[in-house]
Amino acid sequence: MFLATPNTNCIYYKLFNTLPMLGGAYNFLLPSDIMLRQILTNFGFMIKGVEYPYLNTPYAHPVKDAILFF
Repeated sequence: MFLATPNTNCIYYKLFNTLPMLGGAYNFLLPSDIMLRQILTNFGFMIKGVEYPYLNTPYAHPVKDAILFF
């Protein structure tokens, strides 16, 4: 199983309680990486690995993101 979700355990969400790329009407659950691990474990899945691939995607603009963040 592969899951791709926003992570509410990130610093931006902790500071601003939102993730700007998400539309509220479509997101009734915003999980953290910790919550997803617990859910999968509770259902008997074995977690082989977790990746945070942001830097390897076309969405990655670390300098611009840092400027907008601050």
